[in-house]
Amino acid sequence: MEIDASLLMQVGLILLSTKLLGEIVLRKRFPPVVGEVAAGVMLGPFLLGWVQPSEAITMLANFGIICLLFLIGLNSEYRKLFRIGPVALAVALGGIVLPLGLSILILPGTTGLIVGAALTATSIGVVISMLKNAGKLSSPEGQIITAASVIDDIVGVIVLAVITGAAGASLMAIGGLTLKTIGFLAITLLAAISFTIFWQKKALQIKRSVSERTLLPLFLGVAFVLAWMAVQFELAAVIGAFIAGVIFSEIHDKKVVVTELRPFFDVFVPIFFFAVGMEVNLFVIPQAGWLAGVILLIAIASKVIGCGIPALLKLPPNKSLVVGLAMVPRMEVALIVMGSALAAGLIADDVYSAFVFSALALLVLVPPMIRLVYSYHPHKHL
Repeated sequence: MEIDASLLMQVGLILLSTKLLGEIVLRKRFPPVVGEVAAGVMLGPFLLGWVQPSEAITMLANFGIICLLFLIGLNSEYRKLFRIGPVALAVALGGIVLPLGLSILILPGTTGLIVGAALTATSIGVVISMLKNAGKLSSPEGQIITAASVIDDIVGVIVLAVITGAAGASLMAIGGLTLKTIGFLAITLLAAISFTIFWQKKALQIKRSVSERTLLPLFLGVAFVLAWMAVQFELAAVIGAFIAGVIFSEIHDKKVVVTELRPFFDVFVPIFFFAVGMEVNLFVIPQAGWLAGVILLIAIASKVIGCGIPALLKLPPNKSLVVGLAMVPRMEVALIVMGSALAAGLIADDVYSAFVFSALALLVLVPPMIRLVYSYHPHKHL
């Protein structure tokens, strides 16, 4: 079997550039994803042109998306959602309704709908990272933020499923697709509950008959099968990967899987974010600068107000502001939503580029803003 030498070089460039720029921005106390997307922008077809889009790179990026959504599902822990308090639920709903409503009111037509849908999803990966680094993951505000961001991501996944089938569809067809998506999620959630009960009853027997090295291939195998099932339902494959993560989210052995999944995550997920950056055309930013600015303002104001005000029901003003700010970053699910909309022809290149630019700006702006809020309280430094 002959191997394409140019593809080997391009994959090498992707891995080296994403890790190098990721480490640089991490040392500046920003999420590595900023460097990974920036690497795609710089080396992609619109700037240096060293890496060109291809089916092989798309396949690797899709594998990265599946790993990413599977891991997000693993961290969802659906039982916690059943025990979610009214404040966290209000925070989640505020973070869904306000971004969607403001975008539809301010931005024209389909652009407002798609951008608003993408802005509903908070970056749970960035949120958990910030909370862990701050030592606030188990704090009252940390618990509210984590629970609300999981709900926002689930809504984002539903939106993603609708968008993938919405191109050229009638309102009735979109409504039917939404019901189909919710039905698929409900069925698989029942399967998750049944699986958890079975695993708990048979845990000791399973551990005796199955080695820990078998767990990751088993879990990933289920993720790919459910991804295939989602496609049969005319949904995005990543929906199935997310559901597979949810199914396994309550079992004790998931820690082993998360540990073993980390090398796959570290290799393939940066390829996905690099591919996101490759789609960004910097030359349209001057013309779409106003759009990027509007998206940025909507993204910040909608979460700070929509999530921060409900948090006042339980938290003091400073911590409520932290809740609002922590819900601002958008990345994983939001970029998948925008990428799906771009591929479906629902948005133009300038809208996509403006959104990605805004998402990167949020990752740079939010951590210092949170540190600034905590700086007024000497015992609560971030």
